[in-house]
Amino acid sequence: MVMRIVVCKFSLLWVVISFSLAEGPLPSSVYLVSSSPSEVSSGVLSEWKETLDDSIVDLVIDDDVVWFATGNGLGRTDDNGKTFKGYFKEDGLSDDIITCVDGRSPVVICGIIDEDSVYPQWEGAGVDISDDYGITWSKLGSSQGLNGVEGKYQVAWDVVLYRDEIWVATWTKALFKSIDDVYSFTQILPEFSENMKQWLQESYEYHTYEIDIEGGEMWVACENGLAKTVDGGETWDFYSQLDGDGYRGRFTPTVHIMAENVVWAGTAGPYIDFYDQYHDVGEGVNLTMDGGETWENFNVNDGIGSNNINDITSMGDTVYLATSGGGVAYSGDFGNTWERATTLDGLPSMLVYCIDTDGDALWVGTEKGLARSTDGGKTWEAFDYTIEPGDSDSPRSIAYPNPFYPSSREVAYQRCNIQFSLGTSRYVTLKIYDFSGDEVRTLLDNEYIGPEDVVIVGWDGKDDEGRYVDNGVYFYILDIEGTPPDYGKIAVLQ
Repeated sequence: MVMRIVVCKFSLLWVVISFSLAEGPLPSSVYLVSSSPSEVSSGVLSEWKETLDDSIVDLVIDDDVVWFATGNGLGRTDDNGKTFKGYFKEDGLSDDIITCVDGRSPVVICGIIDEDSVYPQWEGAGVDISDDYGITWSKLGSSQGLNGVEGKYQVAWDVVLYRDEIWVATWTKALFKSIDDVYSFTQILPEFSENMKQWLQESYEYHTYEIDIEGGEMWVACENGLAKTVDGGETWDFYSQLDGDGYRGRFTPTVHIMAENVVWAGTAGPYIDFYDQYHDVGEGVNLTMDGGETWENFNVNDGIGSNNINDITSMGDTVYLATSGGGVAYSGDFGNTWERATTLDGLPSMLVYCIDTDGDALWVGTEKGLARSTDGGKTWEAFDYTIEPGDSDSPRSIAYPNPFYPSSREVAYQRCNIQFSLGTSRYVTLKIYDFSGDEVRTLLDNEYIGPEDVVIVGWDGKDDEGRYVDNGVYFYILDIEGTPPDYGKIAVLQ
């Protein structure tokens, strides 16, 4: 029995999925992939702890470098996913569970959780910072006045490098701001609205989750709404469902400044509302185009795919939402119409934790690794680095989502994508076999394929007669002219 536990960075909701994978008669340990990590300092990046899946919970793009926070180390690629480098405890980090990351060359900073702690009693291990691209690391914590990032319930959920300042959003101690160049910190407490104060009855701890700063204006995503300051935290405006301004949702894990006075804020669940009613989903995403005076809300009824929003970014006039279960939703007309990218478009999973852009490409972190889009989110290239790299001339393949649900009513789960690279034009055969070794489906039969960087072939879960296959473990054999065959496992769940 293999048990996977997926942790959501923001909602702190554990989802446990268990299924049995039997060993098959065909070689199944070979998972050659489309990217070749050539420099990993302590094993591969996705040899995750028993308590974490291969989730990427935060990422940031700094020039040509993509930094990403994982359950087993800090990751980096500076060549669009061709190679990766990992940073781990033995490289100087305080621990290997990374909650958040920000970078501004040559500085990179990340929040850490003690790997021996267990939800909900997370224990923070501090904030680590490097000023030499990760070669050496220093720990920031209570000795620098950063009292919200070490110990039980004290965890950094966001770190932001802004001008000559460092801002840290913490789980129960609100915000911290650096006040000098030797990294001393002072605590900043956002001011709640009067309605919120009355409802909280002075008993609330300050849970903050994400910070966005632009032009001196700072917005903070909080447990009970959204806070804004334009004077470095001296005074605050607060927006919540209680205040009658159109803002929807209590738990706000993410906020994004799209332009002057244009701000998006995502909500999530589960939570208990202001009337003691339990909700197991969020309220979608909120938009203000007048600096917070009024708000408009968009949810699944508008086509965003999920009411749980984990992260937001924008590229030009288009906003992109990383959602739980809905893939990536995006709109180029301020929410009037929405499109969605799903696993059918190359996303490795519908559960997307984080998203960022460099203005040309989009990157996402999911429960099953990284993906990149260079066409505005329409198609995606997935990156898997779960095994040691093979020969650089060998084809590499990956199957996702895995397991998958071929007869689900959710259309995005009706196809398993088998992705591989060729390099040169070759004849390709791709077949699916059941556990006993009998052929189930021929997807490619000695077809001549050109030198594509990435080839994606979909399997709908049916056999050659058009019937859905039974639950179980299946195997694919990818036979490419002139190279040893690739093998892979696919778990089918109805």
